[in-house]
Amino acid sequence: MHTAWLDPHKIAPLPYNPANRTDHKDLAFKALYEEIKADGQKVPGTVVPNRDPDEWGDEYTHVLAYGHRRRECAIMLGRRFLVLIDVEHTIEELLAAENLTKNLNARDRLDRLVDGCDVPLSKWEQSRLDRLVEIFGSRKEAITFLRPEGTGKGAYTQRLGTSVVDLIERATRLLMAHGTKLSGFVVTTPAQELALKKRIAVWMSDHRSKTLLSESCRASHGAAAAKRIWDAVTNDRPIKPLLISKH
Repeated sequence: MHTAWLDPHKIAPLPYNPANRTDHKDLAFKALYEEIKADGQKVPGTVVPNRDPDEWGDEYTHVLAYGHRRRECAIMLGRRFLVLIDVEHTIEELLAAENLTKNLNARDRLDRLVDGCDVPLSKWEQSRLDRLVEIFGSRKEAITFLRPEGTGKGAYTQRLGTSVVDLIERATRLLMAHGTKLSGFVVTTPAQELALKKRIAVWMSDHRSKTLLSESCRASHGAAAAKRIWDAVTNDRPIKPLLISKH
């Protein structure tokens, strides 16, 4: 993969992407728009080359897999769109990988993974799992984090979706960017950074704070968002809701 800044009008959106994801009145979308407007786009979307102009239209050079809200923000702001260009997969393969990750909800499949059985994973699944293994230090602990238990550790998430792994890393980067303003916060080595990621992951599983954490990571007031996350993680309690302007 490589990154590039492309014309968002030249990227075909998926026709079945939920319309509410790019609803301009949605508070989460408005928060993302304000962040990108103020600080620029930090997280790239993912596209593949348009290999089938008859299906997608010859006016498009690429097809969008992930990042429909970021693309919409780029269009609204009249800016170019930062993307990762995946030349190894087709759009169908990427979406199939996404569907495969949903299959990890199956208790027996995860149980077999935890027990060390040979369960085939797509390249996409394996890349997400590898990142969790790095955070948790062991394959078994990483998979246990994913297991849908209903209560306790691992109850937060039920798949190897990008929102899980990337959100942990985005929250870590936010805290590290504002670490000097957080009481008791010390991260100076890669080992401490991994420990912080694991702490955030375990906290997420306990408090099911995906939505609020995601909104905090996108908030334009980064220092305040970092303090909100840090206070919740260190005190082992749910994150405080964001106060988002409705203007």
